Amino acid sequence: MIENESVRVDVTIDADLDQVWSVVSDPSMPSAFSDEFVGAEWLDAAAVGARFVGKNQRGDDAWSTTCTMIEYDPPHAFIYVVEDVDDPVATWGFRVRQEDDVVRLTMVATMGPGESSPRTAAAKDPDNAASIIARRLATWERNMVATVEGVKQRCES
Repeated sequence: MIENESVRVDVTIDADLDQVWSVVSDPSMPSAFSDEFVGAEWLDAAAVGARFVGKNQRGDDAWSTTCTMIEYDPPHAFIYVVEDVDDPVATWGFRVRQEDDVVRLTMVATMGPGESSPRTAAAKDPDNAASIIARRLATWERNMVATVEGVKQRCES
């Protein structure tokens, strides 16, 4: 579901809360399901303030970003910002909660408030700004749906 410059997707999983957490708390995990994200490597031990480097590739364009954990609450929240902590390019993460006999996994992503390629492109082309942002968010949503569905499949098998 796209709202403004944010995307939220969720799924219920017939698995143990700790099992779901063990999958989503690995920052490289989405690379198994995304057509853009290719992996991550911790720079610090997992905790609020810890950093990891995320690697991405779209076509011939490859780039890395430094991400910082802003919320780390095992087994419930794994939220991080991309690049500048005070003016992030984006905020990404997972929320995990027990609901009766299933686990609800929610993946969230928000663009900005810092500058990013799509936001820069939108500023340069105000007539097409909304469609530029919408296309990027649609790509995010497609990869996020693939990720939460992949986690569900992994945890339920």
